[in-house]
Amino acid sequence: MSCRTKPSRQRAPCYPIEQKFGGVDSIVRDYDKNCKHAEEAELDAFRREPSLRECMGQAGLARRWNGKTWKRLHHQCRIPPGTLRAWTKALLRKHDQIRSCQTFEALISMLETESRKFWKNGELTVYDTALRIGAYLRIEPEKVFLHRGTRDGAKALGFKGGKRSIRLDELPKAFHGLKPYQIEDCLCIYAKALKSLRLDRQVPRA
Repeated sequence: MSCRTKPSRQRAPCYPIEQKFGGVDSIVRDYDKNCKHAEEAELDAFRREPSLRECMGQAGLARRWNGKTWKRLHHQCRIPPGTLRAWTKALLRKHDQIRSCQTFEALISMLETESRKFWKNGELTVYDTALRIGAYLRIEPEKVFLHRGTRDGAKALGFKGGKRSIRLDELPKAFHGLKPYQIEDCLCIYAKALKSLRLDRQVPRA
């Protein structure tokens, strides 16, 4: 899918939603009803991969299963294919170390180290790749990791922009029914909607 094409909610779970909502509760309900399933469907494809190596290959190349074939994910559609191929080869060389990761924190830290060979700031690609590989390994984030659009959503809630992650107990109770990676997805999709609530007028959180 082209970055310039407006995707539907079903095809692109991270497309920004700009409609007005009455509060954080209504935003979370809308995400739960209309967007959460797309995130789960995407991760399920990686969970079902026949081997870690094949999962890493698709995750590194930033592809998603559309029901018939693997297609480039819109988050990484501007990265040159050669760079993604080199990134994937670098990850595959770390296959055994990645398999041994017991936590998402260990996995994303390993990928962060490897990513510095390719990007000055690759936090979005690192997070997305770690989440997809983590789905296969059955390890999930225990915190909400921030990057680009997700950071905008967090700032709308009053958090400082320099934070790497947010604990669940720091977030409004409306989010507590979601998993951390779903909250990350929600903050990204609804960043503009959250900002329109003017929650950022609160005292910034640490």
